[in-house]
Amino acid sequence: MTSAVYPAVWESDVVLGDGRTAHVRPIRPDDAERLLAFHARLSPEARYYRFFSAKPRLTDTEVQHFTVVDYVHRFALVFTVDDDIIGVGRYEGVPGSASAEVAFTVLDDQHGRGVATMLLEQLAEAARNNGLRTFTASTLADNRSMLAVFRRAGYVVKTSLESGVVELSFGLDPTPEAQAKMMEREARADANSVAALLRPGAVNVISSLHDHGLGSLVVAMAAEHGAAVPIHHVTLGHAVPEDVDLSIITVPYEEVDEAVEACIAARSRVLLITATGFDPTEQAQLVAHVRGHGVRVVGPSSLGVVSNAPDVRLHATVAHVASGTVALSSQSGPLALALVRRAYERGMGFSSLVMIGDKSDVSGNDLLQHWELDPGTHVVLMYVESFGNPAKFARVARRVSATKPIVALWSGTGPGDDATIDGLFGQAGVLRATTSEQLLDSGRTLAAQPLPRGRRIGIVTDSGSVAVLAQRAATVAGLDVVEVVDIEPPVTAAMFGVAAAALADRCDALLAIHLPVMNGDPHGVCEAMVQGAPDLPHLAVLSQADPHLRVTVFEFPEPAVRSLAHLVEAGERRRRVSGTVPVLEGIDTVAIRKRADELAHTESRPVDWPEASDLLRLAGIMVADGRVVTGVEGAVQAAAEVGWPVVIKALGVPRLLPAELGGVAIDLVDVEAVRGAYARMATALEHGMDHALVQRQVAPGVAVIVRLGYDPVFGPVIGLGPGGASSDRNLGVARSILPLTDVDADRIISEAYTDTVVSTLQTPYEVRALTDLLHRVSAMVDAVPGLTELVLNPVLVSPSGAAVTWAAGRMGAPQPTQRRLRRLLGPPTP
Repeated sequence: MTSAVYPAVWESDVVLGDGRTAHVRPIRPDDAERLLAFHARLSPEARYYRFFSAKPRLTDTEVQHFTVVDYVHRFALVFTVDDDIIGVGRYEGVPGSASAEVAFTVLDDQHGRGVATMLLEQLAEAARNNGLRTFTASTLADNRSMLAVFRRAGYVVKTSLESGVVELSFGLDPTPEAQAKMMEREARADANSVAALLRPGAVNVISSLHDHGLGSLVVAMAAEHGAAVPIHHVTLGHAVPEDVDLSIITVPYEEVDEAVEACIAARSRVLLITATGFDPTEQAQLVAHVRGHGVRVVGPSSLGVVSNAPDVRLHATVAHVASGTVALSSQSGPLALALVRRAYERGMGFSSLVMIGDKSDVSGNDLLQHWELDPGTHVVLMYVESFGNPAKFARVARRVSATKPIVALWSGTGPGDDATIDGLFGQAGVLRATTSEQLLDSGRTLAAQPLPRGRRIGIVTDSGSVAVLAQRAATVAGLDVVEVVDIEPPVTAAMFGVAAAALADRCDALLAIHLPVMNGDPHGVCEAMVQGAPDLPHLAVLSQADPHLRVTVFEFPEPAVRSLAHLVEAGERRRRVSGTVPVLEGIDTVAIRKRADELAHTESRPVDWPEASDLLRLAGIMVADGRVVTGVEGAVQAAAEVGWPVVIKALGVPRLLPAELGGVAIDLVDVEAVRGAYARMATALEHGMDHALVQRQVAPGVAVIVRLGYDPVFGPVIGLGPGGASSDRNLGVARSILPLTDVDADRIISEAYTDTVVSTLQTPYEVRALTDLLHRVSAMVDAVPGLTELVLNPVLVSPSGAAVTWAAGRMGAPQPTQRRLRRLLGPPTP
């Protein structure tokens, strides 16, 4: 037997349960020696559990059978570290069925790292992609570790016991429980991988004679701030201390490779690289090499890390960073240093700071999962220039923001437009800052103040003109100003307290404005406000700022109100229910992928109505029945087949309009009507009627447009708006990145309701039908990565369902993306 074409699409790097990395890929014929070495390292017990016999060695025939597969009916994956196999999983299809037998083996010293579970997850995904529906397995009754893998996976497993052998079987469709367990394992692995960065047991700083003293400065700053973990300063060329969690490499670009090899040999877990100058190819090669040894990378171009955990106190950067409860990740080191310097002046501190630089490996997603579990972090700030995996960012951030506010500043230099950025952040529960100052202001406000119950605010002031500015800013921000209390002179601090007490029951937050020309009492005013309304958040505009006040202080009213708006929004998002991606029935994912493969092309090509309708039907979407015809007799026959009344649409018209001259004839109830309409359209439109669609006319309903676009930053984006010939060509009045959760669908339908056309949806049945359609389009797109554009217009929504009457799009090769780390969910990504 000769091997089929090697499916490189199934290669990826994964984070194991202990936070280290491994490489997973399909097995190859040249793995024969590696497989023999792997088998030799197995304990006798492990061999017995796998083969039900002692099996001290594999025969040549067995090695040939195990390493040469067709990647469809017979498929195998290997996990490797340092190019050595640490785990093997495979399935063997049962001839004439959609079932396969699955088995996997992991080296004894690799147990407990999640290798077997990940093998099962990825084999199940490969099997589903290849049209299989069920896995079976046989294992000895006392093989508890194997049985535990199946239990942990979350599948509904049927078991039977006969002669000491447990027979298992389970369907491969991912259940909500299985998906939840996968995400839980992923989050735990990500958090563990970052722990070596932010909670290291010891740190190496690798410098050279040519790094201009950066390494020495980092070591000196760590010592000045009382590092609670050992810091080893090593000059390149000398022995690197072994088994140290974090190695900070400060050498110049030309010496990075040598330093990296030394740290890998010393079994470091995370490398932070400060050097710049790597082009994308060099960077990718560096990361692939380091990951292949089970090591994570921060940078290149990182300016350091800070962890203020009491038992760590690692200050490995060049600026002073006070201790606090705010975490910050930044792709720009200079901006991060400017932010922490300004924060230091204001008395604001950080639990941790990571300047991730070029973000070649460790990303904001990884850090979020660590900070979610960190008791010392209450607020997360992020400066973002790019999203490696926006769908994962939305999923992780949505979960984290349910307990800890996240504020993000988007660089604005990427191709994503503001509406899409707002959509992503809105889906993820992330508060968007528009300036660096606002990022910092919102962070210190959220860290210091309780979340308000609602949007009602009260203003207490001794400067009416400044209060007008605050009130105007509050209106723009969507806050409800209940009352402005303007205190007349002579002003005392007690007056502010009395006003605060009077407003406490009617407001959710208070803003004090105290700007006397002379003899002010900012401390007394703030204390009186807090005492008057102790349960409310308090912000203040003061001429004399004291960073130690219990009130968050600003110099001007506008930034105070913007920060208050973020505080209110964080409270609303905390109360909002998180969404889930629903599990839908009636979607044939395998058939969708097969049909998409037939349509795919190396270059972008149009997807016409018959092709688009095929994909939609396979996704369980209601499509108006129709036939493509080339003449009047074909039209008459097609009308009889689909049923009366019918519609005729000219397929050669660039943009259909609801009239015969526009390429559409409706309400055709008999043969004479079809003949007459067809003749008139052929005369008027000429070659536009070379091909026509005869379609059964669906029940009247609300016309909407559902449009899929491809954003270069976020990937597939779905839009919803009023449908019909007058619809514009943008993504619609409401949009969302994919995959679509139930909350996302409700949100974009609600936003589209503001339009007078979409707002005519009347019944819960119509809303439910539209919601179901949006979810099915999302699921279909997830299965067809090459589909870059799709327009459904009009979709007629009625109590009987959402019927697509026209669809077209564009298809090409799947969008190229950077090889992703730990691709455990969804279809393979090249």
